[in-house]
Amino acid sequence: MTSESKVFGNHSGDVDSFEISAARLECDCGWSGACSGAGIEWFDELYEVNCPLCDTRFATVMSATYDRVFEAALEGYPDAVAAAERLRSQGIYPQP
Repeated sequence: MTSESKVFGNHSGDVDSFEISAARLECDCGWSGACSGAGIEWFDELYEVNCPLCDTRFATVMSATYDRVFEAALEGYPDAVAAAERLRSQGIYPQP
């Protein structure tokens, strides 16, 4: 992870859950902010991130696999570090 946040605009496609949670979102309608301020629509194995003003989709985000959680933790994403610690406390470790 770099010290500079990525910026996602409208229709960014499929993105990584850890990348988008750390990113700044910018919509064509003028809204901008963090993922936590966007509209989230949950489905079984994914969620969509939408503009809270105009409902335009920023991205479709797949749920992270265990391997991706550990990989993102090594990249320094804070949410992934916390998730990896929870997985390890449950006896789940990265595959060798």
